Amino acid sequence: KCDWEFSRVLFRSAEDDFQAFIETARAKSSVYAAAAYREPRRLSEIRRRLLDKETGLIEYIAAGDYLYSFVVTADRVSVHRLTPAESRDTLRLAKNYTQLVFSKEITYSDAAPAGRRLYKALLGAVAKEQLAGLKNLIIVPDRTLNYLPFETLVPGEDGKAGPAGVHFLLEDYRISYAPSASTLASILDRGERPEAGMDLLSVGDPIMNGFDETSGVEKSGEDVLLQYYRGRRFIFQPLEFASREMGSISRLIARNFRTIVSRGEATEERVKALDLAGYKIIHFATHSLLDENAASRSALVLTRDSRSVEDGFLQAGEIYNLKLDADLVVLSACQTAMGKMGKGEGIQGLARAFFCAGSKSVVASLWNINDRSTAHFMKLFYAGLTDGKVVQEALRQAKLKMCRSGDYQPYHWAAFVLIGEGNFGIPLHPASLWSRIL
Repeated sequence: KCDWEFSRVLFRSAEDDFQAFIETARAKSSVYAAAAYREPRRLSEIRRRLLDKETGLIEYIAAGDYLYSFVVTADRVSVHRLTPAESRDTLRLAKNYTQLVFSKEITYSDAAPAGRRLYKALLGAVAKEQLAGLKNLIIVPDRTLNYLPFETLVPGEDGKAGPAGVHFLLEDYRISYAPSASTLASILDRGERPEAGMDLLSVGDPIMNGFDETSGVEKSGEDVLLQYYRGRRFIFQPLEFASREMGSISRLIARNFRTIVSRGEATEERVKALDLAGYKIIHFATHSLLDENAASRSALVLTRDSRSVEDGFLQAGEIYNLKLDADLVVLSACQTAMGKMGKGEGIQGLARAFFCAGSKSVVASLWNINDRSTAHFMKLFYAGLTDGKVVQEALRQAKLKMCRSGDYQPYHWAAFVLIGEGNFGIPLHPASLWSRIL
């Protein structure tokens, strides 16, 4: 016990030093600066880079006692402010509504009344005038709104569409999210990149028994980090449907243009050794570990290899150092859109790390997802991508199909959000029709 306490003290000290180093490195990094600290863009630049006649941007700012919304379209700007009482009620309702939506037992009709109230508070003042005719919405949230899937808000009255007569905002718009308008513009300003030679890198379905306390795989120097995650009550259990998920999406991509790394091969060492810049899409189907106190410690869990110097945790602090050139990173794991709320930076975590490593956009999750329904969701999403749909529309159609089927609740499809640029297609090499059927 004394050894463990001493190790924990050393670990915390080392982590503090590492966090200080990361912050210093970020301050000197042009890539990170472009994704986090870029000077605010002029309105003319925002419109030129982000908006067109079909796209609008809504940025929310909670300042003092007030909640502001800035609505920008190609030809109009408006600012709206809720009273202190309205602001408090709206932020509280947003938090409660999100908890309601990710409850497995909540039906569409159960969620509708709160979703309608929240829609009126957040969008009602501008929907009819400024959002009419738009197809795409870019949402820049603040505070608890970072955790809200705007797609599940309910405009209008019952009976228009959807299961149980519920009409979600998802029916009306393709929705994407950004830490800020300036950040999104900076991501797009990275310029044209040579097209990656490979379409898909799929990593996942790791072997979990290497993390078991009785496995005997632990090595000196790794125990403290593993004990840290165990101390957060994380259970390293196998993912029953990860293999099915990886198989279903890989069959949609031509064999010569995909790389599948799973089970014993899905180690941290193997991932870091790959030419990650050579892939258009990088997909992770695994567990994730959320640390809302130290952003650099949020991690993706990979197979633990006793022969490797790596520990099996691909942490956010390590992801910053990866070299990506991806159009899209898909984090098919729990709470990957979550992290530490940074002052003036939004949420710092896995999604932000992949942006800084070079990804153009990230699909991540807002809560603990269901393994089985996620496998189905990802199959629908990738089918849309290989059919040539833009990323936003492929994600939207996957959600609509699950929503309209009547077999799934919002919990099963609303967790996945698109962060970053989404109004673009990814030129992929689809597999033959026979392979897709198999």
